[in-house]
Amino acid sequence: MGALSYLFRSPTIAEEREFERAHIANRKDWYFQTNPLDRMKNDPAYEAKVNLIRKHLPVSPGLILDIGGNVAGEAIVLQQFGRRFLVGDINDVALGVSKKRCE
Repeated sequence: MGALSYLFRSPTIAEEREFERAHIANRKDWYFQTNPLDRMKNDPAYEAKVNLIRKHLPVSPGLILDIGGNVAGEAIVLQQFGRRFLVGDINDVALGVSKKRCE
């Protein structure tokens, strides 16, 4: 029954975590080839998302904890505006991608 089973019940936490791990793993090459700064320039929806986050960040120059930061795209862009981030995510595959993108 596969994906159709979710019409009748919600996925479990374990199923959702595994889906997210597989999704990031399948898109690793795309993440490594995509510069978040270029995406900001070329994707109006992504630019709007980052600007909305930026608008609501505190004025203080402290460290920002990004829980559920996925592959750190927004943190990489906002770092260019002088912000400092600590990105965390339950998805170990996403964190691995984040680390490599920030090197």
